[in-house]
Amino acid sequence: MTITAVLVTLFCTALVSVILQGDYWLLPIKIGLLITAFALSFQGIFTLFWMLYGWEDPNKLAADAPPKIALPPQTTFSIIIPARFESEVIGTTLASIANIEYPAHLWEVLVVCKSDDKETLRSARAAIAQLRVKNFKVLSFTSLESNKPSALNFGLKAAKYDVIGVFDAEDEPQTAILQVVNTVFLTKQPSAVQGGVQLTNLRTTWFSALNVLEYYFWYKSALHLFSRMGVVPLGGNTVFIKKQVLTKLGGWNTCLTEDAEMGLRLSSQNYPIQIVYDPDLVTREESPGTLASLVKQRTRWNQGFLQILLERKWQAFHNPKKRLFALYFLVLAQLNALNFVLVMISLATFFIDLPVIATLLVMYPFYLLVLQLVVQILGYTEFSKDFHQRMSVLVILTIVLTFVPYQMVLAFSALRAVLRHTQQKTNWEKTTHLNLHRTPTTNGQYAAA
Repeated sequence: MTITAVLVTLFCTALVSVILQGDYWLLPIKIGLLITAFALSFQGIFTLFWMLYGWEDPNKLAADAPPKIALPPQTTFSIIIPARFESEVIGTTLASIANIEYPAHLWEVLVVCKSDDKETLRSARAAIAQLRVKNFKVLSFTSLESNKPSALNFGLKAAKYDVIGVFDAEDEPQTAILQVVNTVFLTKQPSAVQGGVQLTNLRTTWFSALNVLEYYFWYKSALHLFSRMGVVPLGGNTVFIKKQVLTKLGGWNTCLTEDAEMGLRLSSQNYPIQIVYDPDLVTREESPGTLASLVKQRTRWNQGFLQILLERKWQAFHNPKKRLFALYFLVLAQLNALNFVLVMISLATFFIDLPVIATLLVMYPFYLLVLQLVVQILGYTEFSKDFHQRMSVLVILTIVLTFVPYQMVLAFSALRAVLRHTQQKTNWEKTTHLNLHRTPTTNGQYAAA
């Protein structure tokens, strides 16, 4: 029997047993619990499926592996770095990007910053002068809103090359990234390429290990599944899109998750997007340094997904399966929050007189959540291998002890996003970057962690 058949049988049996039990004044509550548990069981199962998709059959990911042989450089790149109050990290980031191995006449870097951010502008210009890179420029604007889509569109107008790349102000890209992306554009001819991104600071906060693993499961597993389905919510950086396509689409829309919106727009209009993932090729980033920063970041993401959802852009997909997949992605945070709340409620069923079969169904999301924790621990072992780190019992213990609190934070962030949206608060809550993914050197500078 399939999982669906098992769950349907379990639900029908539990429903009948509850009705026959009596206690009709509690019947609506009991039936509501059963229906919610039944629906969220599929969500829990599918979450486990996309977490493990990258390991189920390694051959599935072969098409997304970087090319083994790099072709001669031909593609030209304009790399846009939107920066807002990033004076502490922008210099190190530019130094890292300057190490990219690609002919200087075939690419440029545009640091885009609003004119009132004097410190970031000063730091960026000082770094460029120190690096002596002629293909790096600093652009400032005055009239636009202080958000990432505005900065990206300003950079798009100034860009002179064929492919627009996006990096964030704290990114640590790999030196071979443009060689690989050049080869992908020449051989597979996509409209866009999404590279891997990975947080690397496992131990800086109580939540950073689980935050790091979220990125690991998403870029190594889930994103490949979404790509196979033809629904690709792009990430915020290590993204490369043909300028001609961007111009035709009118650039980035004003949205708190302009990256995901752009990916769904490209996917719905059948522009091919190629995922390229290898642990040695990922762009390194940092997990937020404080709980407040994490909550603001997740609130912004969740609210951006709500914006896309309520604007019904997922309906642009003509294929029903793709439309459902896009819808699922946009409500994923709310589903996870609801699932966690149900798990907490299900623990209270020990004090409610339910038939055994009904209790089993109501507790099913709890069992799936425990399985997710087990997969997180297994994921940490794989992460340690991929990124050449020694496993730590302390990190495993941290994952176990912080798993439930972390789910609470994510649930709170999802709820906060809904409240901010109903209050029409759409200001950009910026995540502070602290170079946590980099190692301080003896001269006071930073090196990649």
